[in-house]
Amino acid sequence: MIHIWTGISGTGKTTHMFEEIIKKTEKEPLGNKIFIITPTQNTLTYESMLINPHESTYSGSLRTSVLSFSRFMWHILNEIGAGNRDTLTESGHIMLIHKLIESFDEDELKYYRDSKNHVKFSGKVLDMIEEFVNYEVDIETLESIKWPNNRMAEKYADLVKIYKKWQYTILEHNIEKMNAMPDFVDRLAKLSPNEVPSLRNATIYIDGFHNFSEVEYRFLKVLNKFTDDIHLILLQDGNNKSLFRKTNAVIDRLQMLDMFTESGTEIIKFDERNLRANKQGLIDVESFLYEGSFIRDYDGITIIEAENPREEITEVARQIESLVRDKHATYNDIGVLYRDDTYARQIEHTFNKFNIYYHIDEKYKMNRHPFAQFILSLFNAYSRNLERTTVINIMKSGYLNEITDKNSMYLFENIVLERGINYTRLHDDDVFKTQFEVTDDGRILEIDEETNENLEALLKYKNRILNVLTSLFKGWNNATTVKEYLEILYYFLENNGVLEKISNEINEHDESVRRINETEEVYKHIIALMDQSYLVYKDEEKSFESFMSTFTEGLNEAEFSMRPSTLEEVIVGKIELAKVENKKYVFIVGMNHTAMPMDMSTNHILTDDEKRIFEEKNIQLSPTSDTLREDERFVFYHGLTRPTDGLYISFSNVSISGERTTISPFVKEILDSNEKRTNLKYIETTKYQTKDIFSQLSSESSMRDLLHMNLRKMMKESYDDLVELENVPNYLPFLEALSLLKEKNNETYLSLKRTLKYSNQASRLSKDVAQQLYGDSLKTSVSRFQTFYNCQFKHFAQYGLKLNPRKPFEVRPLEIGNLYHNVLEDVIGKRLNKTLVGQTDETIRKEVDLSVEKIVEKISYGIFETNAYYQSLKIRAAKTISETIINLRRYLENSDFNIEIIEGTFGEEYSDFGELQFVSDAGHQINLRGKIDRVDIKRDGPFSYISLIDYKSNATKDLNLKEIYVGKELQQFTYMRVLLENGHKKISGELIPLLMHFYPVVNPTVTLTDIENQRARDMSDEEFAEFIQKKKEAQLRPNGKFVADLHDSEMESLNVGSPGLVELLNGEQKITDFYRLQVNKEGGFYKTDLSKIISTDGYKRIEAYTINKIRDGADLLYSGKVDINPLTVNEILSPCAFCEFKAACNIDYLMNKRDFVEMNSVEVEEEARNLMEGVQE
Repeated sequence: MIHIWTGISGTGKTTHMFEEIIKKTEKEPLGNKIFIITPTQNTLTYESMLINPHESTYSGSLRTSVLSFSRFMWHILNEIGAGNRDTLTESGHIMLIHKLIESFDEDELKYYRDSKNHVKFSGKVLDMIEEFVNYEVDIETLESIKWPNNRMAEKYADLVKIYKKWQYTILEHNIEKMNAMPDFVDRLAKLSPNEVPSLRNATIYIDGFHNFSEVEYRFLKVLNKFTDDIHLILLQDGNNKSLFRKTNAVIDRLQMLDMFTESGTEIIKFDERNLRANKQGLIDVESFLYEGSFIRDYDGITIIEAENPREEITEVARQIESLVRDKHATYNDIGVLYRDDTYARQIEHTFNKFNIYYHIDEKYKMNRHPFAQFILSLFNAYSRNLERTTVINIMKSGYLNEITDKNSMYLFENIVLERGINYTRLHDDDVFKTQFEVTDDGRILEIDEETNENLEALLKYKNRILNVLTSLFKGWNNATTVKEYLEILYYFLENNGVLEKISNEINEHDESVRRINETEEVYKHIIALMDQSYLVYKDEEKSFESFMSTFTEGLNEAEFSMRPSTLEEVIVGKIELAKVENKKYVFIVGMNHTAMPMDMSTNHILTDDEKRIFEEKNIQLSPTSDTLREDERFVFYHGLTRPTDGLYISFSNVSISGERTTISPFVKEILDSNEKRTNLKYIETTKYQTKDIFSQLSSESSMRDLLHMNLRKMMKESYDDLVELENVPNYLPFLEALSLLKEKNNETYLSLKRTLKYSNQASRLSKDVAQQLYGDSLKTSVSRFQTFYNCQFKHFAQYGLKLNPRKPFEVRPLEIGNLYHNVLEDVIGKRLNKTLVGQTDETIRKEVDLSVEKIVEKISYGIFETNAYYQSLKIRAAKTISETIINLRRYLENSDFNIEIIEGTFGEEYSDFGELQFVSDAGHQINLRGKIDRVDIKRDGPFSYISLIDYKSNATKDLNLKEIYVGKELQQFTYMRVLLENGHKKISGELIPLLMHFYPVVNPTVTLTDIENQRARDMSDEEFAEFIQKKKEAQLRPNGKFVADLHDSEMESLNVGSPGLVELLNGEQKITDFYRLQVNKEGGFYKTDLSKIISTDGYKRIEAYTINKIRDGADLLYSGKVDINPLTVNEILSPCAFCEFKAACNIDYLMNKRDFVEMNSVEVEEEARNLMEGVQE
């Protein structure tokens, strides 16, 4: 006889069970055993309820044990003897199956012929075998099935072969099955009640389960032989077959002839309505879900709608704080249920921020632990031939390190990542000693690092680790059996002190209990994996790759044991697994349409179609995806009916992946039941800025960020608005909160006061400190001053503190630019000896290719040769440079300019153009140095006209007066000053400035308009090629400034024939074909292009302004200015996106905005115009 207690949620079934136990214990404290069998995650809750009953003479029960099915089985086995079979964990069984599958001949498996080498396939086969074992499907049954097609027949022929081999192997080698329950039930069935005293006349309660496997049904029947006092507690009501499909199926199965039959089952119905709920809304919702009745009242129901999951969980945290504060709830009174696994991490992050104590009822992977990471990294380093990240991971685990190795470890990481040192090159000390440096003027220098203490320590550390690994890998190379692989690994761990470190970690008293337990669990699991690897493979010869794949799979898939909550904590878990019985308040989060109902399809070996075939043969297996989808409403019902006082359902309009989503249809049904939604509390977090603002201030600790943000916003408001606070009602709640905190004058208020006063402005350095940082004089490049005016703090970090951020080993625009500059210098200056006119296209391309191959060896430690993608960039770069030089040749062919200087230097007495020195207003010495990409000269009698060219890999770069005014662009006018002042050292004649241009080094892409496409259809191939070439040449025209040989007063007569401009070209060529100038019919220039041409007076003004800007910059940096003041364009902090030091400045848009320099401000526009037009200040 089995007694089945049935009833809907909240009818008191579990409560009645405990009342019975208490009465039996009070009557006979030492009577027959009482067992409560419940899911693992529920055991601690039930033990707590048993120890702390509300009304009882006794606290606890010596007769009663709370066990899971598994622990109950082992409890009985300890009494009757567990036998002497070898046991394998899940990882061990996967190893065994993998070994068996690999042992099949090549043609023996047909359907799964190509899957036999995949360890994950072995895991899926184990899942299938477990299902067959659980539902007692034997090999004979499988062989008897007639499959509807050949492919399915082939598939199950293969699976039967594997199943047979597995069954034979575990019997032959006396290995316990993964699920020991079938053998346990068989053994128990053969025993008499007298042989199992603890079961004889015992009382057994089975609670918290909704369905059972066939072997569990048989277990229930066998238990009846020992006692007829068996009580099965089910969430069930026969009036709703759809909602309670699972539990109805349980009763149907128990009443079958091969089980208890109908006469052997006693159905005890708990007919009362929901006794758990204290709110009418909770009762009505339960009734609606159970019988579809009208929801009259939503009292106790709260719906939270948020824009995204972060805001959603933040609001949940606020509500929890409010419950604790206002309702005097404890954390133990609260449960949080989720369906989408991604919500667990968001809950973890938010609850930590709000200081909410919680316990997530989930298992998580062991491979997060440092020791597991260490073992996995050893295997990865071996299989990947010392790939750098694997070696870094080994070092960072710390298990091979000494106390003094920390600095060397980080230095090793920096060097190998920046220089791309990998594989066997890690052994080469020379690659660690040599470095390439790009100077301010773009030169690539090879530097041999002097041997110093840090480098010596690094090399010793590196070689010690690599020698240890080489010894391990050599042993593995020479080994052939799994036993040898394992012995080598174990002795490696022992001889290098790893096991001693693990032992110290486990016995470390300063570590947290959880950390100690996890370390011990990982260690035991790895040792068990080693033992089971030997048990499975013994002395068989096995390739290391095959052994490694099964071993690492076992480690990667291993999970820590689920630890029950033992403190005052909010229980967090999945809605279908977590046990939150009789919690006062339950939050169900992430109730979007993709999460509830959830798609239940799987990629298991057993498909739904195949399960239906089994069902037709009256063979029971686990439910199909369709059936599980139908059961989603039961999962929802079960979660919603847990609380006693408050149910909170939340959803967001955007998923964690950023996709738009909608509310769950199950939740929508509840809301649509009553249009009036009487007493429903509906929270929309997006409306917090306009209403319910006080709801955000849920606790002193969690509101700090919110309070700070809003008060900071208020501080940016107009003072006139703040005089009358009614003008800013949104800020009133925050001001009131601040006032309350001020009265308490505690740490929260003092902290808030400090943060509100904090301006995120770097304090000015003292002049003495600035002098020590920058030296007595500045010997530096123009680009340094441009950095200072782009952002003073960046200049301080780069040139003052000399911070050296790790540069990723990748091709960035900087590397491309260095390649362009160095190849152009090499080809034009050296290989072609500054002579482009007369060179054929083929010659130019050949010389470029040779130069590129030579130069790339020095750029970022040969990065362009490291992979196919970077090699393709190198090829594209060679093509771009070739096209650039060919186009430059066209310019020289159509003008009287000649290349005079390539990469001309200045800054030293021996430089091409000597020194350029200034003294600032405050008396600071400035010695500028630099390198000028190219100078072309046109000689006309005694005059030498200068064309100053700077190569840029940006086609849109222009010489903008606004950039000159703010200090972003100072090079071109400074370089022209160098040429006019010192150019006579290299250039004859009277030097006259004519051109200052940025020449684009790009491979232009041609896009045709609809009209041009029409015209192109009528062109011949030659005409079309010429047309496309013209389009490309138009994109390659330089940007910059022209200096007309006119005074300001003469600029009104400016045209293409004006002095200076007439020198640009020879012959009848159109100036528009070579320069970005548009000429009208009269020979004048369009108004939009006039800003590109300056007078000689304008040139002198801008040059003087540029030099003064440099002088001023020197005085400012020596005065200690280190403001966080980046340039902005239309209030966008575009430079900050690429700044290497943004993590150091922690720029805040609101706090630092007052220091920003806006390029498009009225002031900058006006001052740039004054520079052009000569307006005096």
